[in-house]
Amino acid sequence: EVLRDDYDAIQELLNLTDPESTTSQPVIDIYSAVAEDENTMRLCIEGHRAMRASLTNAIRFYHARQGDVPAASRQLARHLLWRAERNMQLEARQASGGAGEGSADGACASE
Repeated sequence: EVLRDDYDAIQELLNLTDPESTTSQPVIDIYSAVAEDENTMRLCIEGHRAMRASLTNAIRFYHARQGDVPAASRQLARHLLWRAERNMQLEARQASGGAGEGSADGACASE
């Protein structure tokens, strides 16, 4: 069970990593590296919305960083970018006829 303090910290983590509204300069810097690529940012935003709906990954990153929300936010932002890039690669393979690649929906980086 996630305690109230943990819940508040996880909400802060999600707010810090929101590609559409973050105010954290380190996280902004991570997203800025791909800001010109609309597909990557679209997939990051979609991934973040899905994560907000299901707190499982946010909880995992929070606990992996032992409650260090700024460190967890940087790691989670990098994870969202990784997933977006991986999904784009899979979409490109599928569009070019590459079968058998599977879906990235359940993909999860072990960071």
